[in-house]
Amino acid sequence: MLTVPDSGTLFIISELRQDSLAIWRSWGGEPESDLLAEEGLLSLAARGAPQLFTFGWNAPALVLGYGQRDLALIDLEACSRCSIRVVRRCSGGTGVLQGRDLNLSLALPHGHAWAS
Repeated sequence: MLTVPDSGTLFIISELRQDSLAIWRSWGGEPESDLLAEEGLLSLAARGAPQLFTFGWNAPALVLGYGQRDLALIDLEACSRCSIRVVRRCSGGTGVLQGRDLNLSLALPHGHAWAS
């Protein structure tokens, strides 16, 4: 198990072995905590075992990519009025408005066969 501050515990579904895929889940958690957990799984993948994280939230959130720094492009007042949290993930890409979606994050060790 992996404990995340202010979110509780992420539960591993599969056995963690060198040749297996570790599957983690978090449903109804907090966006900030789940994105922090996602970063932690990168460290686990770097040790040699692929990690799959499935998660979803009960409330909407605008998830920004790591490089999205120009907050002037986002109507933060509208987000606040609509109770949409604005958070940032550790990976790149553009902003994604997420609600009750299924989110998948796959972290692979360097040189893993699935990455080729």
